[in-house]
Amino acid sequence: MRFAIATLGLLLLVTASPDAQRVVGQWDFNGNLNGTIGAPLVGVGNIFFETAIIGGQVARVARFGDDWWDGDETWTTGHSSYFIVPNPIGGNGGGAYTNQYTIIMDVMFPVTPGYVSLYQTNVNNANDGDWFIFHDVPGDERTNGLGITGDYSEPGNPLRFQDGVWQRIALVIDTTSPSDSDACVYRCYINGQLQNIVQSPSGWGVDGRFSLDPVFLLFADEDGETQEGLINSLQLRDYAMSDAEIAALGGPSAAGIPVPVEVSGTVNLGDYGGDLTSVPVTIEIRNPGETTPRETHVVNLNSAGQYAFITSLAGTFDVAAKAPHWLRSVKGSVNIVPPSTVVNFDLANGDIDGDNEVTLFDFGQLVAAFGSMPGDDNWNPNADLDGDEEVTLFDFGVLVRNFGAIGDE
Repeated sequence: MRFAIATLGLLLLVTASPDAQRVVGQWDFNGNLNGTIGAPLVGVGNIFFETAIIGGQVARVARFGDDWWDGDETWTTGHSSYFIVPNPIGGNGGGAYTNQYTIIMDVMFPVTPGYVSLYQTNVNNANDGDWFIFHDVPGDERTNGLGITGDYSEPGNPLRFQDGVWQRIALVIDTTSPSDSDACVYRCYINGQLQNIVQSPSGWGVDGRFSLDPVFLLFADEDGETQEGLINSLQLRDYAMSDAEIAALGGPSAAGIPVPVEVSGTVNLGDYGGDLTSVPVTIEIRNPGETTPRETHVVNLNSAGQYAFITSLAGTFDVAAKAPHWLRSVKGSVNIVPPSTVVNFDLANGDIDGDNEVTLFDFGQLVAAFGSMPGDDNWNPNADLDGDEEVTLFDFGVLVRNFGAIGDE
């Protein structure tokens, strides 16, 4: 439960950014609490670093709880061990605090007796946690569900948290959403699948219980409803993710939670004076040296010829761009890394028939459309190379300059 930050001995400078839908924090526990993105975590109590096997791969993880793993089933063993998580989002959703956000983590609890707190919005850990694993009543259909306020499962949904298994769990919060229905955005996910919607969280509303201060706590609860466990990756986003976005993340991996990358840049459409915003550009991300795309994005340019899109891919790739009557250009061995990568293109004009070459076939199509304007029977927008809405000698000039050119494969 969120409360004033007055007594926490931790000073953070928080600047609210106007940019939306970003990963603002990522922690991968590679032998320390440093942020892969963002400021370091602070560990309280017993925090240890070790290795674990996730999906058949070796992962570096953090263990919180006992000095050694004793496998006991009490919930008092790890109650004093937790993480202080910096929150740089600032006020959103019309409030002074963070009201729209997503928390994702790859975790494993060998046992989950009773209630196990996953996060706490009260920075002094002075009241009840705000997201729990419920494991209190044998035979209760809610057992091993995720949620709060007695709501831990959806009718007819058998998905549950599993003890002793690595899972990717997520909490999506938007306190501006209405309560008392499935429209409430207190949503719990396991391995990309919706597990529960808490319809009426106690204390719901803008700047209420589930709004975040400049820090929040992970695995903390004021009366010890916690348990020792392991964490491999933690991510914080500054918006409420959609079901489809969560589903795309899938289950846990040794590499941690994927960070989306914004790919942006400028496309210079050669010999063109028309409306740049009307020209669709197809951008492909490919494995190096290959022509089959891993991802394809059709982007709209702004008036300055700029584009942007989000990819889940990271690493070294070839990036190709093709527009309707321009030749393809491929930028080889582009290092796509979070949070953003810039790729610029210069495209040569004249490929009227779209075969990625400027040849006599293009000349023939231009002749067939010569003198036409929009609405004419022989109008061909791809023959209007310069974008002046008329096929003229100026378009012939563009074709002649680039005649014989071949685009990249």
